Amino acid sequence: MSTLGRHRAMRPPAGAEKVRTLMRRLGNAARGEGRIYLVGGSSAVLLGWRETTVDIDLKLDPEPPGVDVGEMARRSLIQPGRLAELFDAIYPDLERYPAIDPPSFRLKVSRAIAEIRP
Repeated sequence: MSTLGRHRAMRPPAGAEKVRTLMRRLGNAARGEGRIYLVGGSSAVLLGWRETTVDIDLKLDPEPPGVDVGEMARRSLIQPGRLAELFDAIYPDLERYPAIDPPSFRLKVSRAIAEIRP
């Protein structure tokens, strides 16, 4: 079993209602404009393609005022260690994408993770 597989059972899977609840809470917390993109399993859950997802992957662009990623990390809503682990798993495959410079991308990801560590 891979390292990724051993750490999957941290919390119960998220169904459509849990994804919607998170989105409502983020929307209520925001005090300004920004977009929240759902990706991966959470978007599949909302479209009815699957019942649950192991985590809710999202991208804030830009991070709306009032939505504090650092606070989300402190409350264990974001797991920086898991982000680093997942990035390490995909890093070898980045060479296949000529538009990405893997070393500089790794540096940016490492900095972003360091900023949200509690």
